[in-house]
Amino acid sequence: YLQFYFTLKMDINIATLNIRGINDKKKVEYLKDTLELKKIEICFIQETHLMNDNIDYISSSLNNYNIYTMLNTEKTKGVCILIKKSLD
Repeated sequence: YLQFYFTLKMDINIATLNIRGINDKKKVEYLKDTLELKKIEICFIQETHLMNDNIDYISSSLNNYNIYTMLNTEKTKGVCILIKKSLD
């Protein structure tokens, strides 16, 4: 996985990640651990390949984040934005 993250002067950690499919529970756990370890408040994710039947698991696993995504009927493409709820 290729990751980039940086901190703004406002002390907000932002990351971008090409996850190459987030339907695997191991990848969701990896993402959750990485977000916690790096203290990421906003994360832009590409190539989610997210399917509608997996959104509940992902939402419950990443319950500290508001999740903005576009669900696709095909298992291709897809983007997702995670914003930590504490920023509200």
